[in-house]
Amino acid sequence: MSRALVTGSAGRPGRSVAAAPAAAGHEVIGVDPAPGTPREAAEDRAVTARPLPEADAWALELAFTLHNRTDGPPTIRSPARKGRVGAGYGGSFWRAPEDSAEPEVCTAEARGEPAVHGGRTPWPVLTGRGWSLVFVQVRGLDPWFVRVAEHPGVGPAPARDTPLRVPDRLDRAITVVVADGRLTAERAGALAELVVNRPGGDP
Repeated sequence: MSRALVTGSAGRPGRSVAAAPAAAGHEVIGVDPAPGTPREAAEDRAVTARPLPEADAWALELAFTLHNRTDGPPTIRSPARKGRVGAGYGGSFWRAPEDSAEPEVCTAEARGEPAVHGGRTPWPVLTGRGWSLVFVQVRGLDPWFVRVAEHPGVGPAPARDTPLRVPDRLDRAITVVVADGRLTAERAGALAELVVNRPGGDP
């Protein structure tokens, strides 16, 4: 029986103890609509943890498919589109530990929260004291929602700037590589390429 992953104290990224991928999948129905109102969507979600022994790291893969259950396309809006300034988040968001040493974020082309936030680069890396998280969008390419100073974390924001319409289905997947130490942009890019090109890497 394979074991999936271990996290450190206070949610700190930990080391993998997995010998093989461990996966879980289920259907998420969502919030029940008001009486007499049809359900707008159903969701299939899969979570997979896999070791990356060649990189001395491990990866957590999050994938979902949103199925339209209405006659017309439903619309997804972020809180920012509803009037909350700066709240363009949506989808998944990985909240990182708050270190005494301020975390840093970068991509291959940009560095710092203002430069990375809202960008559509394939990957950013968030680093802290002794840990790194590389976020790779393997299905879709949405703007990134990035926070460093307030509450460090990263996640894709599919409806950050404009409402997102779902005609039939919406497929998204993201892989987060967890590694020890502070990775350079070059090393993070190599891990992102490893995830994209790894056989079976797309959940």
